[in-house]
This record gives sequence, structure tokens and C-alpha cells, in this order.
Amino acid sequence: MGESATPTLAEEILEPGEGRLRGLLISGANPVGAMPDTERVVAAFRALELLVVIEPFHTATTALADYVLPPKILFEHADMTFGLEMTNLSIPYAQYTPALVPPPAGSELCDEGYVAWALAKRLGVALNFMGVEMDMDTPPVDDNDFLAVMARNAAVPFEQLQREAVGGKLFELPPKVVAPAGEGAGRFDVIPADVAGELAAFAATTPVSAQVVFAVPADQRRDPRGRGDGGALPGDICRDDVDAPRALPGRRHPLGRQLEPVAAHG
Repeated sequence: MGESATPTLAEEILEPGEGRLRGLLISGANPVGAMPDTERVVAAFRALELLVVIEPFHTATTALADYVLPPKILFEHADMTFGLEMTNLSIPYAQYTPALVPPPAGSELCDEGYVAWALAKRLGVALNFMGVEMDMDTPPVDDNDFLAVMARNAAVPFEQLQREAVGGKLFELPPKVVAPAGEGAGRFDVIPADVAGELAAFAATTPVSAQVVFAVPADQRRDPRGRGDGGALPGDICRDDVDAPRALPGRRHPLGRQLEPVAAHG
């Protein structure tokens, strides 16, 4: 669970070998209807030893399943916004929606989280949900048990979200103040040591022979040589054996101005 479909899925099922996929548990997806090369995907799914699909509607994938587990649908389970606040909003907004209607009487509908919990229970392993090990002795009552885990680090307690954020709410929270950064003493390693050594050895033994293009101040573009300042122009060849500045990125202009390179060739 939690993996995205891949175009190589059929190959992973059909190709013989020790790592061949023999079973799939699919939740809320219809890969048979979504993946390319439908005939090969169908053949692959028929070759599985076990195909379980958690899906409230009949699809091309459920038609091939050994078991179809019916989850609660939209209005039958609780939910809340989550990714929206993390990626798109800079304001403290949240929305919580309780279940609006109960599932049909006598039905076997359950939350998808319960399916994961029950499978883990039968396998004798603890279900780890978003870094939290769930209680394996007491089954989750509904989706609220999982939503509470998702909201455990929120600025507003989950119980308050349940009370106040139905329909959405913009919370008034104290501003977050970040302390000034301390003086940095560390350095990033941006190049492997052996490569840096090779470059240093090359630079020490090789004369500069490169065409370097610079962004030159406008007042020097027409006749920099006539000014007697040794300025570099686009297209200048800069060598150790000519009377020209060492016009390399990061070197300073003879008059104290910094030359900013825009491209380098050679």
C-alpha cells in the first residue's frame, strides 16, 4: 500500500524469477483501466496468485479480483484537510468534516484504515501509521483514530479541530518568531576531495587558454584598451603570456571592479 502504479507493473508480475510479484492489494485505484497496454495488464493480473481490491464501485480491476472489500464512501466517513495547508497555504486554515450519514444497516462497510490494521493484526506485526505504532489490541473505531495521528503535531489540538473547524476555519494563532541564526562554523562539501585534488593539479600545471565572455560595464565596451585599464571584452583570449587581466570567474578587474562571467568556453 502507498505505492504508485508503474508502467512496468505487468512485467514485474509476468517475468519469472525470485522477485516476481505474486499478489497485490489495491486501494482506491483502477490500474487495469488506467495503465497502458491493457491486454498485457489484464494478463498480468490474471496471473497473480492473489488480487485484493478495496473499492466501493465496480471497475475493470474489481472484475479480476479474488476479493473486493467495500469501504465507506465520501459521506460515510470523517475527513480533514491535510496536504493543502502543508503546501499551498501560509495561513492557519483547516477544515474538518464528520461523517454525515451512517453506512447502511447490516452492511460490512469499513474504513480503509481498519483494513490495514486488521491485516497487520493477522500477520502479527504492528501497524506503523505516519511514524506512530497503532494499538494492536484495540481496533480503530473509525477514521478519526487515524486523523488524530495525522494532526498530532498541529498547532491546534485535534479535538479542537473537530469542534471548531467543521466547514472550515481560519484560526487566530500567535505568530511564530524564529531566533536569529548563529554564526556558522561549518562548511558544505560541494566537491569530492579526489576531484578537487585533480583540478588543483591541473590548474598548477596548465596555462590558461580559454575564451571567456564577460558582462563588461557599458563605459568600457567601445575602447577599453584606449582607456589603458586592461579591461576585458567579449571574445578576448586571456592567457598567462599576454598583457591581459587574469579574467577568470571570481578574479577582480585591475581597477577593482568585479567582472561577472556570463559564459565560459574552451
